[in-house]
Amino acid sequence: MWAEDGEWVVLGSSGRGRDAILAHYRKLVSGVRWVIQHANNGIVEVDGDAARGRWLIVEYLQWGHGAGGVNIARYRDDYALGADGQWRYARRELHATHLGSPDLSAVPRKSEGSAA
Repeated sequence: MWAEDGEWVVLGSSGRGRDAILAHYRKLVSGVRWVIQHANNGIVEVDGDAARGRWLIVEYLQWGHGAGGVNIARYRDDYALGADGQWRYARRELHATHLGSPDLSAVPRKSEGSAA
């Protein structure tokens, strides 16, 4: 799934390399009972052995204390084609619009490239 030196940037922090990405993921979900992610309207542009992608995501989750939550965000991806012919994430960056209660009452987050 990830290139050996891949980087995942999410919620103000990042991990580089497969082990660091896995540790970062485990830390992020440690306070979550479950999460369902819907990826929508993906666009992938291929240029030789590299590609770029953009995805809109909506995640429904339940925090460890029982409250519900919603994450509405965009992923911007860079992909690399490995020697084995498999595409992998070279870099994946999350730009969150809303991470909070399901009624969307949280103050919107200002993301890079937004007009807000």
